[in-house]
Amino acid sequence: MASNSILQSKRFRNWAELPPELLEMILLRDEAFHVLMSARRVCKAWHRVGSDPALWRVLDLRCAGYRYGVDVETMARRAVDLSCGQSVDLSIAFWATDHVLLYISQRSSQLRRVHLVSCSNLTNVGLIQVVKNLPLLEELHLYHIDVSWHVIKAAGRHCPQLKSFKLNDQHKGTQNDLCNKEAQAVAKYMPGLRHLQLVANTMSLEGLLAIFKKCHHLETLDIRQCHNLKPLLLYHEADLLKCLAQCKKNLRITYDNLLAEESDKPIFSSLWPYL
Repeated sequence: MASNSILQSKRFRNWAELPPELLEMILLRDEAFHVLMSARRVCKAWHRVGSDPALWRVLDLRCAGYRYGVDVETMARRAVDLSCGQSVDLSIAFWATDHVLLYISQRSSQLRRVHLVSCSNLTNVGLIQVVKNLPLLEELHLYHIDVSWHVIKAAGRHCPQLKSFKLNDQHKGTQNDLCNKEAQAVAKYMPGLRHLQLVANTMSLEGLLAIFKKCHHLETLDIRQCHNLKPLLLYHEADLLKCLAQCKKNLRITYDNLLAEESDKPIFSSLWPYL
């Protein structure tokens, strides 16, 4: 009988009596849209914890909220309102628009990190307005988003604490394109960067050297799939060596083996003494 009573007590545990600290840990592991749509409606205790601004310091809105049959923009605004301006981390994939991102930035000036993935509805004008509202931003990571050098300029000017910038343009450039505007904008307006990723960028050696010469604090540089560098690096590796020896001795570079077809020797093999 005693064992049966123990089993019954475990089976019918009153989840409303969980300590608030434990409940907060549980909800922090849940999807934001699920917390908004379901968890906060369980009982008064869950609603109270689910409404605590501390729970919304990290706004992970990458989950497709339409799975719950709701307007994702409306729910995102609700999450931002619950944060009471305390959010420091924002992640959105696919559905973000200029309007909702501007709404978030105007009410979340404490944001340190913004990660956006495949948000095709965003415009450069909208992104420029957003970064103007984020003076404490330290990380800006943009994946598969059409971004012009004007956005880079605005982020560099209005986000003086920016330390990490990632721009993944895999869907954009081709090997026949050539443009150094993004790289030159990074060099001119983001000299304090520690970490930089320009994947599939269309820069030439001119853009790469501009980054080396201006961004003196760089610790990591990711230039994978930058196809325009392939023919030029064959003849200008000495220039890179000289520039790195002067100002970038502790830089770690991630790159493709651009000479894999022509040689067994990696293109940057002679740079390792300086990395």
